[in-house]
Amino acid sequence: MEHNILDERHERLLIVDDEVNLCRGCQRIFEDEGYIMETAYTGKDGLRRATKEMYDAVLVDLKMPDMNGIDLIKRLKEYRPEVPVIMITGYASVPTAVEAMKSGADDYIPKPFNPDEIVGAVKKAIRKFTGNTKTDKMDTTDKRIIEKEQVLRVLNRTADDKNFWTELMENGSKALEEYSLSNAAKAAIVSGDINWIEKNVGELTTKQSEYLEHRLQVERW
Repeated sequence: MEHNILDERHERLLIVDDEVNLCRGCQRIFEDEGYIMETAYTGKDGLRRATKEMYDAVLVDLKMPDMNGIDLIKRLKEYRPEVPVIMITGYASVPTAVEAMKSGADDYIPKPFNPDEIVGAVKKAIRKFTGNTKTDKMDTTDKRIIEKEQVLRVLNRTADDKNFWTELMENGSKALEEYSLSNAAKAAIVSGDINWIEKNVGELTTKQSEYLEHRLQVERW
């Protein structure tokens, strides 16, 4: 049975912060709003998860013991430029805000913040990248068909165009800018998530799955 790639789902978020209580508080805030909020308590774990898994937005603390939030954002944006990132910090200042935005952050929230401020920042960031809000889902039949066709077009091209295949392996989602793809679809292609693509697009041909299988082999190596 064929699945639609844009069936309604909950936005998935990641917060990277070494303050356990703050992470738990954000989990409660966003789960009450209908989001799925996951946590990472170190910068390295947050970077690993944000580049390997699919999130609609990532919240990053500025000061962490193992990694500076600015460095985390720079590295994340090199690999996943399409993922909205919000900097959160208790060291609020104009120079810090400017540096965060230059590093690739899409917004900057000083601590302490209230639920409306943090939820509003996330909604704004997601809307900027996808054109969607939780009340404005891309769920029409035409848009689902377009999304599916675009995914298959990318996969077919990887088998026929060696230069594009190389560009996709080296540059990730930057190579997909010409395609009308959601963040989730881009992340699935870049990470080689065959299961996600087959679930949302349908069973792939051998030709279509060649790039994804090779991508996973590179990752395992």
